[in-house]
Amino acid sequence: KWPGIRNNELPKKGSELSGHRTSWPFEIWLDQPRIEFVLIPEGKLLIGSKEPHTVVFEKPFYLAKYALTRKQYAQLAGKNPSHFKTKSCPVESVSWDDSVAFCEKLSQQSGVHFGLPSEAQWEYACRAGSTGLWCFGSKESQLPRYAWYDKNSGGKTHPVGKKEPNDWSLYDMHGNVWEWCEDAWHDSYKGVPSDGSAWKDGADEKDARVLRGGSWRHDTSRCRAFFRSRNARARVELLRLSDFAPRLVALCSFTLLRSARSPLSGGARDFF
Repeated sequence: KWPGIRNNELPKKGSELSGHRTSWPFEIWLDQPRIEFVLIPEGKLLIGSKEPHTVVFEKPFYLAKYALTRKQYAQLAGKNPSHFKTKSCPVESVSWDDSVAFCEKLSQQSGVHFGLPSEAQWEYACRAGSTGLWCFGSKESQLPRYAWYDKNSGGKTHPVGKKEPNDWSLYDMHGNVWEWCEDAWHDSYKGVPSDGSAWKDGADEKDARVLRGGSWRHDTSRCRAFFRSRNARARVELLRLSDFAPRLVALCSFTLLRSARSPLSGGARDFF
């Protein structure tokens, strides 16, 4: 059953962004589990520290408020690859290929085009206007309020939404699980698209894909807003990747999804 898209009748925190009202969040229902999305405002991002590049988002886009949960993934995919079994925890041990397949199936059944966020979209949304090391600034002592990482996770993932959100009402952008991006891996940002779209030039079936956010097993440095990691798009078949998971972005006149993972060793329609 697909009740489909619902626009919220009342505004929620995160619906008034950059000092002006943009739109209300919306939800998509997978029978019972629902996926909530938050509208991210237009703006600019300076990406890269050694050779910074300016990325301009001329239009807002929608990003999921939480990483996809085990229950949400199983409802549509018909399987549960997760090592950790709590239903409200983010799904993990999901490859990039499986994340993309989930988006395609959701798109077919809902009539809305979903996908993974670009790396630029992910960092822009994570920062929520912050220029610090994390979404709240650069005081490491505040990180436990926002993230599950090696010092406070107890060696496992945790249910989504239990930490504080960033200023745009997105939860768990730091830690808990790595999140997949659409982009192929590049060693630098030289050549990154200036419009915030995914950088896929030079990709082939075996190329590594970008991961962002850090995870429950990693230290504070890997949870920083600008920290990048990578993994082969299908390597989950070779390793148990219990900290890679997806988060959704909607690809209509705006964009909506995110996905996550990390190695143990180291068509669209406008509905607005």
